[in-house]
Amino acid sequence: ATRYAAVGASYKVGDLSLVAVYDRVFEKASLDDAKYYKVGAQYKVDSVTFYAGYQHAENAAIAKSGVSGESDSECKNS
Repeated sequence: ATRYAAVGASYKVGDLSLVAVYDRVFEKASLDDAKYYKVGAQYKVDSVTFYAGYQHAENAAIAKSGVSGESDSECKNS
């Protein structure tokens, strides 16, 4: 059976907010579990708010783009 777990943390100081999240999909009898690392930030300056985010994935299946000739092996991120 496939299982899923995640943990996250957030921190706020003044007008700056930060967040970090780690997700993992545990596949039965697999050493290639999908892992996701995410970070984000928000910063307010007067009436303007800036946002930033980043995600890194390991061993995550990627949906096919529909490009002709693309094989299943090209749709795996490692």
